[in-house]
Amino acid sequence: IDVFRFGWKNTPFSPKEFIFPTNPITEFLQKQQMPFRVVGGVPTNLLMPFKIDSAEGYDALYSITYGQWLSAMDGGDIKVPAGTYGLLHNFDSPLINYTNIKYVVDYLKGPSGEIDKNGEFNPDITLPRYKKVLSFGRVGVFENLNAFPRSWISSNYLQEAHPEEIIKILKEDRQKVLVLQDSLGDIEKSNYYNDVSSIKEGQNRLEIVAESDRNSILFLSQSYYPGWKAFVDGKETKIARANFTFQSVFFPKGRHKVEFIYDSESFKIGKWISASTLLVLLAILVNGQLKKISRRTSRASSP
Repeated sequence: IDVFRFGWKNTPFSPKEFIFPTNPITEFLQKQQMPFRVVGGVPTNLLMPFKIDSAEGYDALYSITYGQWLSAMDGGDIKVPAGTYGLLHNFDSPLINYTNIKYVVDYLKGPSGEIDKNGEFNPDITLPRYKKVLSFGRVGVFENLNAFPRSWISSNYLQEAHPEEIIKILKEDRQKVLVLQDSLGDIEKSNYYNDVSSIKEGQNRLEIVAESDRNSILFLSQSYYPGWKAFVDGKETKIARANFTFQSVFFPKGRHKVEFIYDSESFKIGKWISASTLLVLLAILVNGQLKKISRRTSRASSP
């Protein structure tokens, strides 16, 4: 409250349109069917005010496994995870498809990477994998034609616990494949895939409706992290780590609603500590005021 009060008194505020003006690129991305992710030539975190999902970030809070995944996508070693700048510079890795990266934004660059209207786009962004869908000045938007959906159903899976082997499998197989680090139940393996019918995203919550004619696995391109809980038709189910850093659940035969809810114990503890602290501070404030009133009353009643 005190920080807000100080900012309100001393910091000038301007309409957000002055700081984040719309342009053909953001307008195009906002019109596309969600969900999908974007990487490339947009300044890091600038997509956040426009509510466009990105697989990158500056000072982003991501797990160590996602930092390793970013490094692997960029052609690096998972032993050296991405740090403060979680950026991609190479766009030819098949790992990009699993991350639901549908669009790459790039700008014309000179030989040293500087902006140059007579330069060239990243050589990785070419047909048949990428198709240019928009140009604006020196900037181009390219669609990844091989991008996988945010969530999909499969009964084609492998089990592997070693991180390096998982990355190797995913890089070598250009088709959809699921690599689980532990079992999810009795599932008959086959080359069966099916995309989900609808995804609704909310604050710390995703709701997925899907249908399958056999017991399968539902994959979700969302970081595996303690605190996430999954429910199939209201009944809690196990979340298994899939494809190194993402989530998956057992999906029984038929049509079902699957909910992923972030319900962290650490958040609950922090919430109760904050609420308790606020009550204590209010009690101290009220007690101090009562003492002042009592002293004034005593002085007023003294002869």
